[in-house]
Amino acid sequence: MDTSAAVKPALIIAVIDDDKGMRDAIVEILELDGYAGRGFASAASFLAIEPLDPCDCIISILRMPGIDGVGLQRRLNLAGSRIPIVFVSSYDRERTRLRALDAGAISVLRKPVSAAELTDAVHLALGIGARILYDDSPGMAGADIKLV
Repeated sequence: MDTSAAVKPALIIAVIDDDKGMRDAIVEILELDGYAGRGFASAASFLAIEPLDPCDCIISILRMPGIDGVGLQRRLNLAGSRIPIVFVSSYDRERTRLRALDAGAISVLRKPVSAAELTDAVHLALGIGARILYDDSPGMAGADIKLV
């Protein structure tokens, strides 16, 4: 019996958080769920890697020094990236959440976030991935998501 069957590589999730302890905890949660987690201390350090699409999903905090989460999303959009992003924030401002969703984020989770909430959001993001269409009608930017 051949026991060398091909093992499907784990999906790669980039975790961008300037708090090393939080970043490492999220990576550990993802790895326990079967993903390969890669931590980055800033959006700039993530954007500096080549190729630009080194992962299947991104989990990022919204507010961080340098390029913030929405700025990261916009740069990825301009580069033609379709990597789904899940944001995590300790700030509960509706305007900020809507800005992130309008920029294309899959979801915005409020800290403290449980392991289940985090992995559910990643599952949702990977389930939608590059298969979404946005209704571009005025006032509906990113609000009407349709699976195709």
